Amino acid sequence: MPTENKYFKTNISPKHLPGAIIYIVLLLLPVHVLFPGPWAAIQCAWAEEAYPESQDPEPGIIDRTHLRISRTVVGTARWFDSFFYDERFEREENRSSLRLRFDSFFEKNEHAVYDVNASLRLILPDTNRRLRLVVAGDPDIESGLVDITNVDNLDQTGQDTRQDLNIGLSYFLIDKLRQNLSLGAGVFVKYDSPQLSLTARYKQLEGLGNWKVRMIPQLSWDTADGWSSKAGIDFDRPLTDILLFRASTQGEWFEHEEGFFYTLAASVFQSLDKKSALAYQWINNFQTEPYNHLHQTALVIRYRRNVWKDWLFLEVAPQIKWSDDKDYEAIPGILFRLETIYGYLG
Repeated sequence: MPTENKYFKTNISPKHLPGAIIYIVLLLLPVHVLFPGPWAAIQCAWAEEAYPESQDPEPGIIDRTHLRISRTVVGTARWFDSFFYDERFEREENRSSLRLRFDSFFEKNEHAVYDVNASLRLILPDTNRRLRLVVAGDPDIESGLVDITNVDNLDQTGQDTRQDLNIGLSYFLIDKLRQNLSLGAGVFVKYDSPQLSLTARYKQLEGLGNWKVRMIPQLSWDTADGWSSKAGIDFDRPLTDILLFRASTQGEWFEHEEGFFYTLAASVFQSLDKKSALAYQWINNFQTEPYNHLHQTALVIRYRRNVWKDWLFLEVAPQIKWSDDKDYEAIPGILFRLETIYGYLG
């Protein structure tokens, strides 16, 4: 039964507690930015581009070793994120770019799905590279498509949440490698009518020995679906010169959805050479309604290769998923993706 008293009311019942706890912890982790004292002992130096103005004295041998490890972790993670053109990397990239993506998705007992979408990001002049215009478009997607190779395009119910057209402005109050804060406003088309959206997003990078920790809370509101909030954390650690391990947790809340939604995922990225890489992913989506349970789990292998120049990429991603709506039957699928990325347009 939901708890209630005259001072505080909530509809969080015991079945919601696992998702609620994960969500609240993820949302509050970056609060150390406002109260940095307890965290001072674990903060470390990052790549030089984050602190170009630094005039610190020459570090000792221990500090130099710590700095070298930190740069290795950051550099390795950023290379894989940029090569696979991770959605978070694309949002924070401080340059103008145009991305065109052509997808073909095949799944057992389902019709083939073909998708074409584009994204244009422009750094507006005379704004110290802080104001960015984003124009993105996606056609209608059949409800059967679950492209879990890019979980940022899916809510935790497995439904595609992309809009037909999205035009927005983002202003970066803080724009550093280690710290990032942006406010956004936009207009998009959903439910066959124009909608207004507002978003606040924050990113913080921290170093814990050989680990890099990335925290990203986000608060959004739009006229179509009301308030929503997302909070995620990644733990990155290089295993070798060509392998990176990543453990990810993400929690989501939607104003008009019952309960909480959270994801636990593990990935290993492998560099084959300068033009190709593999990603091995295990993704688990949980829901707290109608009870706390595993909604979907999937195993994905992504092979991505730069096939021509530095802007044409081919990706093949076989996957097997098990979901509660299919009684956890193993459903194989495969994604073929051709992607062009043009950078430094401005």
